[in-house]
Parts: sequence; C-alpha cells; structure tokens
Amino acid sequence: MVSVFYVGLMGLSLGAVLSLSLLRIRQTGVGLFVLVSLCGAGLVLLGTAGLPPQARTIAPSLWVAHWAWLILTLIWGGTAWLLPTRWAQTLWWPVPLAALGWWMAVVAYLSDALGLPTGLVGGGTLLLTALLMGSVSTAMVVGHWYLVNPGLSIRALEQMSLAYLGIALARLAWAVGWTFHDWDRYRDFLAGWSLDAVFLLQRWGFSLLLSPVLAWMVYRTAKIRSTQSATGILYAAMVVTIIGEFVGLYLWLHRGLLQ
Repeated sequence: MVSVFYVGLMGLSLGAVLSLSLLRIRQTGVGLFVLVSLCGAGLVLLGTAGLPPQARTIAPSLWVAHWAWLILTLIWGGTAWLLPTRWAQTLWWPVPLAALGWWMAVVAYLSDALGLPTGLVGGGTLLLTALLMGSVSTAMVVGHWYLVNPGLSIRALEQMSLAYLGIALARLAWAVGWTFHDWDRYRDFLAGWSLDAVFLLQRWGFSLLLSPVLAWMVYRTAKIRSTQSATGILYAAMVVTIIGEFVGLYLWLHRGLLQ
C-alpha cells in the first residue's frame, strides 16, 4: 500500500523533525525551527500524492496521523514566530510527537507488506533510515544558519554533526547485522549481477559506508569552527545519504532485501 516515494519523503520529514528536537529555540532562534518545520510540512504535503485514496478506509490510523502531522506542522510553523521563546519551545513538542504517531501508524503496513513476523524489524529500519536522512539535512540547514545568525554558538553544529555520526554508525551496524543474518540471499542476489545488484552496491557505497566518513569530517571541521567548510561537506553528505537511502527503500519494499 505504501510506496518508496511516500515512505522516503515522509521518512525524511520525520528524521528532520526528530533531529531538530536535539536543539533548543533559545540556542538557535525560532527562525531555524520555523524553516525546518515548514520544509517538513512541504515534504509531508508532497508525500500525500503517494498515499492511496483507499487509505482513508483501509488504513484510517495512517490517514489520520498523516493529516494531523501536516496540519499541526503548518499551524506551528505559521505562528511560532509570534510567540515568546518559552511558549514556542513548549508548543514545539507536539510536532515531533505527531511525527512519531505517523511512524507508529505506518509500521504495521510495512510489516504486513514484507511478511515480517513483527513490526519491530520494519519499524527499526524505517526509523534509522529516517533519522539518517533527517539528521544530515538538519545539520546542513544549521550550517547555513551561521550566515543568518553569525553569533550562533558552534555548539549547535557540533551537536548535529555528532548526531549524524552516531546515527550513521548505528545505521551501518544495523545493515551489517541483517546482511550476515541473510547472507545466503545476499550472495545469490549479487551473483546474478542484475540491475538490482548494482543498486545494492551503490546503496552500500553511497549511504552506508560513506556517511560515517563524511559525518566525522563534518564534526572535525566544526571543532575548528570552520562552518563554511562543514556546510560544504554536508552538501555532499546529504546528496549521497538521501540517494543511498531511497535506493535502500526500493530494495527493501520491492525486493524484500532488508538492511
């Protein structure tokens, strides 16, 4: 029922919202939160095109969670700049909670589609994929924010780059674990040298192996307070990470190759 297009866009938005929650509005200013929130809402709105009309009847919880998240994000993004910092921060938390509500709603349908015995496996894969895409995207926006707010503490970029690094390592470990768990299938998959095998090699090279390296480079660059260099690295990191994770979603949802 759910497509790569839908899960990918919604996952990117989910990860960005959850990653942004590592920061505080008083630390960065409300503008950064509003920008990421509205960008997330845009991704959810685009994802609506991938949500089948019949979802309203066959997946009512997913339908409600999708639209509740979109409406709440738009309302918060449109009004937060009018609020005092304290209230804006307090009212922010329902946004990531709504995003997690969508994640919980979609997990069941991912599990059923793959024939998995439990939603834990599919849910963990989706959450790590979302956090990896979202953390690098939010870190890239934070890097640009130093142009808007030159007095912003370097701590914000350090926090986001560390989050990206930790999630990239966790994502790699998760993929390695599932590869060894299902090694015979992976070996047969690569032996045929089909187009999907090329996709698999691209996915490993783009997202899984390169992401931790780029994340470490970003963190070390942030430590020496070179925000422009860190942002440049984040450009490359965001491209390879998002492309790699979308390829991974295709191999997972259409080829049943969990990683």
